[in-house]
Amino acid sequence: MKISKIPFITYLLRFIDDARVFAARAFFSGDNGKMIVITGAPRSGTTWFGEMLNSNRVRVYHEPFIRSTLLWNWNLKIHDDAPADLNTFQHLLSRIISGKEWKTFVKFKSEGNFRNPIKFSLFNLFGVKSGRAIVKDPGLCYLMDIFESLVDCEVILIFRNPLSIVSSLKRLNWLPNERIKIIYNHPYFAKYNLRQKFEYLFENMENYSLIEKLALQTGILHYIMMDYSKRSRLAKVYFYEELAENPLNSFKKIFEELNMRYNKINSHNHASLSMNSNTKHFKNAHVVKRSSLEFKDVWTKRLTVDEIQRIMTIYNSFDLGIYKNF
Repeated sequence: MKISKIPFITYLLRFIDDARVFAARAFFSGDNGKMIVITGAPRSGTTWFGEMLNSNRVRVYHEPFIRSTLLWNWNLKIHDDAPADLNTFQHLLSRIISGKEWKTFVKFKSEGNFRNPIKFSLFNLFGVKSGRAIVKDPGLCYLMDIFESLVDCEVILIFRNPLSIVSSLKRLNWLPNERIKIIYNHPYFAKYNLRQKFEYLFENMENYSLIEKLALQTGILHYIMMDYSKRSRLAKVYFYEELAENPLNSFKKIFEELNMRYNKINSHNHASLSMNSNTKHFKNAHVVKRSSLEFKDVWTKRLTVDEIQRIMTIYNSFDLGIYKNF
């Protein structure tokens, strides 16, 4: 961000806003504990989950690693066998741990008038270590086995109905072709035997419609996540639909499970983020202030019966034991 592109008065207001939030966080203790990593296939509700955990006692970071992962940046200059730029990962982790990562830091909604700090803020210059670090990043969903070796953390995996995911990706016109080709050809994914187990799904991919390709991508990512969840002692699995049914009670329990303090501020935040009708999500990919119960089955208004059948035929081929009855 270049200062020349920001009007001076706006820059000054943002600097003052940052300084006020920095001072409050620097001199008051926050929650302690291991870093929390929230991940899931794209459009699984990870942004909503991260905002539900946000407060002035924690430090939430929005997708700091995604542009350094091969599936979301296939032009990376990295070793042929690497699934991500691990040097950048380690650099970002050191900045998050030191509290100096400012680009992806998200203020709590009641803290300031601007959600993100500017480059020349006290956050960047001095860092704020107070508060437990929470990283929300769907880019990590396929490589948590590597990420957990870099930092001591707790891992939250979010699964969501593939019909919701595919309908959302279709609306945003996110094309999965290159991502699927990388999964098929890259040596990192060989350990999952995807080519041997699901060759029949890959061989006709060129003839698939967009929704069928998106169903294949979602099925693969959920397959990898499920495999990781069975092997890892760190992983906690949550299903978006179960959380959306009763978000206030669900997240109060999650706060207890994560050893995080829960108070009226959190309760009001949860109500604001999950019990408001909001149509902005039709234009914005990361709007979280919405009615979670209404949004749970939004796919019913976006997909035809034929599309639902084609999506679930591909998704159920992975035999994950979830989302079978639609």
